[in-house]
Amino acid sequence: MKKICYFNYQVFIFIFISVSVVVFLPYPKSADSQTPKRLKTVRMITTSWPPYFGPNLPKNGYFCEIVRQAFLEVGYHVVIQFTDWVTAKALSKNGDYDGLIGGYYKEERKKYYTYSLPVISANTIFIARKSLNAVYDGNLKNLKNFRLGVSKGYTYSKVFDNAGYLNKIEASGPKSLIDLILLQQVDVVLISEQVARYYLLQRSIKERQSLITLGPSLAHKKMHILISKKKPEHLKVASDFNQGLKKLVSSGKMSELLP
Repeated sequence: MKKICYFNYQVFIFIFISVSVVVFLPYPKSADSQTPKRLKTVRMITTSWPPYFGPNLPKNGYFCEIVRQAFLEVGYHVVIQFTDWVTAKALSKNGDYDGLIGGYYKEERKKYYTYSLPVISANTIFIARKSLNAVYDGNLKNLKNFRLGVSKGYTYSKVFDNAGYLNKIEASGPKSLIDLILLQQVDVVLISEQVARYYLLQRSIKERQSLITLGPSLAHKKMHILISKKKPEHLKVASDFNQGLKKLVSSGKMSELLP
């Protein structure tokens, strides 16, 4: 007896659709493949310094977004890596990365970097435990009897950096400074005003009320990006960035990126 085969059109249609979906679904693209080929890539490195820049901030912080948009204006795609500040400086200085995001101007650094135009500025202040009744009127010697917390590898001012009579205790960064002063392991910390505000808003009201800002501020300094002189085209990259930054300002886009 011959076997009779019945063709099941419903099964056929299901298999056809399933195979079509597998065949025609686009594969996920890597970060590199999403970068338009016409754009040149510049690899930058920095540290976590919120609200200016940080790996967990929206768009990595507004400073990073300004850098991205300025470079984009002149045909560059930016890749940003985050690490501690000491490592970031070492890797960019040695040419492992094309440049450093968010450095203050320091004459000695010109040996290793080409500076961009200033991007934004930051105000550096002293914060003290209120119970100590510390006084600072611009004379650093008023602070010589206090344990003074600073971030390792940071540049503050020429006078402060050379003040060997101060009892400076290094921390890994601003967040650690806030932790140390609230744990009473240091008496005074030196920190960016906006960065201090960012971290203190994460603490309790009682903790915030235990601290006081000492005036006047130590410095109001401009921040740049620094292009490593190990990169053969460092002058062109810095110049291109400057042009992009000027375009952001003249078009009004810069003001939209600022908080």
